[in-house]
Amino acid sequence: MAAPPTVFAQILRLVPRTEFEKLARGQSLAHILRESVEVSEGVQTTKVAHALGRKLRLRLPLLNAIYSILFEGRSPREALPVFLTGAE
Repeated sequence: MAAPPTVFAQILRLVPRTEFEKLARGQSLAHILRESVEVSEGVQTTKVAHALGRKLRLRLPLLNAIYSILFEGRSPREALPVFLTGAE
């Protein structure tokens, strides 16, 4: 039986590693997307999944943390408590 994926492995499925590293260094998502030659389907998927989760009133701490990094300007360090506690 395979070990469950790490938090960062799950994040990297949504946001390519190079883009996540740029976010971690403090670059804005808008700037990264302007400069990126890759298509980041995961960014839009995160937005849609977050909206659906809120509509269905689901508790999705990992998704909420990723959303807060991508769309609310939180740094990964600031988003970690969102993930760990499930707080918004």
